[in-house]
Amino acid sequence: MKKEKISDESQFLKLLKPIQQQLLIQLLLKEGQLLLLAVAIWSFLLLFIARIMVIPFILRYFFIGLICLLAFFLYRVVKRKPDKKMAALLFNKFVPDDRIVTGFAFLGNAGELETLQLRDAIRHMKIHQEKVLSRKKRWFYPKWLTSALCLAVCVLLFIFYPNKEMKEAQKLEKEVKIVEEVKKELEKKANDSKAPDIIPLKQSRN
Repeated sequence: MKKEKISDESQFLKLLKPIQQQLLIQLLLKEGQLLLLAVAIWSFLLLFIARIMVIPFILRYFFIGLICLLAFFLYRVVKRKPDKKMAALLFNKFVPDDRIVTGFAFLGNAGELETLQLRDAIRHMKIHQEKVLSRKKRWFYPKWLTSALCLAVCVLLFIFYPNKEMKEAQKLEKEVKIVEEVKKELEKKANDSKAPDIIPLKQSRN
């Protein structure tokens, strides 16, 4: 009986696994498209502000924001990662009388009634599995993608047609880089001048 029960549980979980994988793919696509929109908004806002005030080294701010967004969305994916319970709840919508959630609740129980209920759930899962897998799914979010594309076009226009503030920021960047190079060169010369001269000494033996 124990071996049969273990087999029933593994079979139940195996039937849930493809649903769980589908939910994970849906989540990744959804969060990925939302991330694209967030990056587009951040880029637009940053360049819009750069057209109002002088912001040198704007790429640094862009990458800082990008890293923060990536970390935030990675946290969201980990936090919302579909588990077996979510797969069971979805499967349950396609099977009458709450058989799937009941069977899921009985996992780990060794009673004969629970075993029969689990086997009944497995039987119905096999019948309805194809229907669940082929259900209508939402893979794309046109409003998010369209908004991201429009913002991306605006960002490209800002980049290819810089205004006075953006040109001033570029000029300031070059000046800062030149000053840093000169400073490094002066430090190098100062270190070289401080280094003691090494004069090789020849020792003769009598």
